[in-house]
Amino acid sequence: AASTAPWCTSSHKSWDICYDKKENADGVYEGEFKYDRRWGRGTFKYENGDKYVGDWVDNKYHGQGTLTYANGDKYVGEFMESKFHGQGTFTFVNGEYVGKYRDGKMHGYGTLTWASGELQTGAWKEGKFIQDWQEAKQRRAEEQRKAEEQRRAEEQRRAEEQRRAEEQRR
Repeated sequence: AASTAPWCTSSHKSWDICYDKKENADGVYEGEFKYDRRWGRGTFKYENGDKYVGDWVDNKYHGQGTLTYANGDKYVGEFMESKFHGQGTFTFVNGEYVGKYRDGKMHGYGTLTWASGELQTGAWKEGKFIQDWQEAKQRRAEEQRKAEEQRRAEEQRRAEEQRRAEEQRR
């Protein structure tokens, strides 16, 4: 959606959102500004062919956006301080990752699908696959089963102690 912000002019207050097109050594930005910084919705077309379309705060990608690289790789999702952060989808020549990110790395639950069709679904930590989802589910079920067995054994032990105490009182 196009911005409804007025064009930036020399009389414009710096704390109000305005719309402009500016070029620098890295490329061309067209979008909203605040405090003479990229702030709001905008598009930056980099000299190297990369392109970002989305939300900005204080000259950084922040909020929802799409970053398309010159090589065809593409990230669609949430950003924080110009890093992938939150839910996102990264599509690359060898596959696609759909899941959570933190500080620019896969972190949390996600699925990596390779071009071959092979899947890795599970937990990721700082960009590394740490636990298969099915294995984790089975491990949790086994831990719950053992905890339940221990609880029942403890209940039986207490019931037996109570029965013996009652017999001794008779």
